[in-house]
Amino acid sequence: MNKFNPFIMPLFFTVAVAQAYAEEAVEIAPTPATVTESVGTNLHAQIGGGYHGRFVSETHDDYAVNFNSPVFSARLIPAKNFALETNYYNFGGGRYTKGSESGPSVFDNSGLEVNFLLGSSLVDEGFFAYVGVGYFSETWESMTSGNQYGASGIQAPIGIGYNFGHFSIDAQAAYRNPAAYQGDVFSTTSDPEAYTMQLRLFANM
Repeated sequence: MNKFNPFIMPLFFTVAVAQAYAEEAVEIAPTPATVTESVGTNLHAQIGGGYHGRFVSETHDDYAVNFNSPVFSARLIPAKNFALETNYYNFGGGRYTKGSESGPSVFDNSGLEVNFLLGSSLVDEGFFAYVGVGYFSETWESMTSGNQYGASGIQAPIGIGYNFGHFSIDAQAAYRNPAAYQGDVFSTTSDPEAYTMQLRLFANM
């Protein structure tokens, strides 16, 4: 006749508890799909386009020019108060004034901007506002000689917008570092000023 082993009951109890805990853990543990969905909801993106205007002046020669072109924009929003934005503009003809003279500019203007934006909620329904810092690089190409002149430097954007459903409208202005236009577009002793304006429609992804 086999003797009763006093260690059998504790062993069965331990196994039963471990099994129940494992079943509960399986039930409440998030699946990989759930984790992906939870992380994904914090990341937003926008793509869009609209109008981009550049206004550049040089005091010594009493010269000013404005360029107008379409712009294509994209934003990555990893948090609702922060965004990384890129803008590409091209086909930028314009008009100039120099003293009493005025007329179509002989330059075609195109460029790329990268902005870091910080502001109120950029993804929630309703109004939002932001400020930022960015970098631009643009080319002035003469339509008569084909010569190219470059300007690149820091800019400071500020903007307001409105989110509604799957869309967003946005108005932005940016002041550009004047030194970016010295040495190539204008002489090193010039006194330039430059700023931009944009009006865009985005699709919220």
